[in-house]
Amino acid sequence: MKLSVILIHGIGGSSEKWADPVIEKLQKKVLAELKSILKDKAPVDISEVLVIKSVYWKTALQKPQKELQSVLARYFGWVVKGLNVWDSLFKGIYKKFYKYQNMIVTLFIGDIVGYMAKEGRMGIEEKINEAIDALATQTPDKIKPVTFISHSLGTVIASNYIFDKMNANRKNGINRMDERFVFSNMFTAGSPIALFSMKFGGPESFNLPVEVEDPNGRWINILDKDDPIAMPLRLLNASYKKAVFSDYQVNSGWFWGTAHTEYFTRTNALDLIARKLALDWLHTNQKLEESASAKLYKEYDRSVRA
Repeated sequence: MKLSVILIHGIGGSSEKWADPVIEKLQKKVLAELKSILKDKAPVDISEVLVIKSVYWKTALQKPQKELQSVLARYFGWVVKGLNVWDSLFKGIYKKFYKYQNMIVTLFIGDIVGYMAKEGRMGIEEKINEAIDALATQTPDKIKPVTFISHSLGTVIASNYIFDKMNANRKNGINRMDERFVFSNMFTAGSPIALFSMKFGGPESFNLPVEVEDPNGRWINILDKDDPIAMPLRLLNASYKKAVFSDYQVNSGWFWGTAHTEYFTRTNALDLIARKLALDWLHTNQKLEESASAKLYKEYDRSVRA
């Protein structure tokens, strides 16, 4: 049985190919993990192990963002024309500054506001639905393990998506996120989920986290203490302490700089994700004795809670 993986980007996703380097690295690391355990019996083709789909949700918000950018561009044009004699000497600098300011406001802060709008959220959910449907088509097994990997605002999007799907299915007598999948793992990096507790009255009232459906599944929240957006989840309340297996600390870079953007390049985040996926594939496909598989899972758990 193949494992399914969904990748969801964070604020300001740069292009539809944003996930390509992440996918390539993850694939290589999973194969390396399997090689270290199975030796010559390990698969050599990643297509036997994983099917990965990335979600580029940015396009669901682009229309209102571009309209706002146009309005602000006209406004900043008026500002530049109205500069006094002294300031006009620095007109080129002002133009670049206002252009950058426009981009920050509409693309980054705008992502948050746009997602909170009903149309934006529905558009993004549809993007994830398309990825889920594609995974279901490419993995023929009746019930498949699926892992969500997300970053920044994408962690909020992933959590909300899973919660909404679980809630809707329960009303129809289905006790899973999706009839075709078992929600196995959740890896959140640089997550501001804790911040959204304010919408519900604070941490103690924010007590309905999603929970993985696989007994061997794990929700691991990856964060850097220098990343002002990343926040721990297990400290929120008893419900999150139960749902989230680990708030795993890494060092991804400088405060307000790469600390938030380099989780999948400068840390061991992909290593711990690859290790878990390798163990899941071995267990699901019964490549090891049950006792050996259980031992490896225990070793993994100790490593991510160290």
